[in-house]
Amino acid sequence: MMNHARKVPGGFTLVELLVVIAIIGVLVGLLLPAVQAAREAARRMSCSNNVKQISLAMHNYHDTYGSFCPGNTAWNGRQTASTRIAGTPENNGAWYNGMYGWPALILHFSEGSALYESIDFNQLPGTEERGDTWFNEFGPEPNAPAINMTAAANMPEMFRCPSTPTLGPDNGFKDYSGNAGNAPSSCCPERANRSNGLFHKNSDVRMRDITDGTSNTFMILEQSNYVPGISRATNPFIWVNHQSQGLSMSNQGSRSFQPNIAIGNVTGRYARSMHPGGLMVSMADGSVRFVAETVSQAVWRGTFTRNGDEVITLE
Repeated sequence: MMNHARKVPGGFTLVELLVVIAIIGVLVGLLLPAVQAAREAARRMSCSNNVKQISLAMHNYHDTYGSFCPGNTAWNGRQTASTRIAGTPENNGAWYNGMYGWPALILHFSEGSALYESIDFNQLPGTEERGDTWFNEFGPEPNAPAINMTAAANMPEMFRCPSTPTLGPDNGFKDYSGNAGNAPSSCCPERANRSNGLFHKNSDVRMRDITDGTSNTFMILEQSNYVPGISRATNPFIWVNHQSQGLSMSNQGSRSFQPNIAIGNVTGRYARSMHPGGLMVSMADGSVRFVAETVSQAVWRGTFTRNGDEVITLE
């Protein structure tokens, strides 16, 4: 008697294969956001640590010299490197683009002591060694002068937020800036007398000058050196670039900008980050906080001033 039992073919059918692929796609769709969120949480934690290190270096500078370091230095023909770095410069004389910014001045009080010792502060950028001329968003120009270029191209990691896209190796642009206040264009050297923040040209703000309270006044804020479609490399590490000056302010002219606002590049001076929902800051007391981009404009502006007598609560 013949057996006419039907032979079952081995392997998957097309329908079964499509079902498996669909299940894998759903799982990837569910897991990928969680993985990305975990990575961003780690980057945000690293960024918070960077801001803390910078803030501690600022406090160490203040403990040594009796004031916070200048936002940027300026030369008037009578100053020496030591008087500029000591925080006791004269506030007059000619100004040049490309002077030394606060990151160079606090290196000695952080992990960058060796790098600090390699900088020749007697070389005056703003003449033939202009930092903003010889340094672009991808690093030193091929024909750049050798003076201080090694230091400029070896920026410590504490000045770079891991969430910000990297334009190139050793690009020499930082992602953090000092609080220059909320007065219109108060960070510009020729208007330094308007500054109601902590940093400006040849500034020497002391703790006792912060009458609004050190826990109510910004010290360091994120300022991503590169935001696609908005800003491009306007925050040099060692030198001062006129577009940024390494300083952050809450408004330009008569307009006030909250963090991460989607506008065109307003000379690169407003605070911004690549973190979803806000940015990392430190207060003058050294504490580190994450400020939501939904913060009210009144609170945002008020926290930039050191002596504005605002009654505010930053959450």
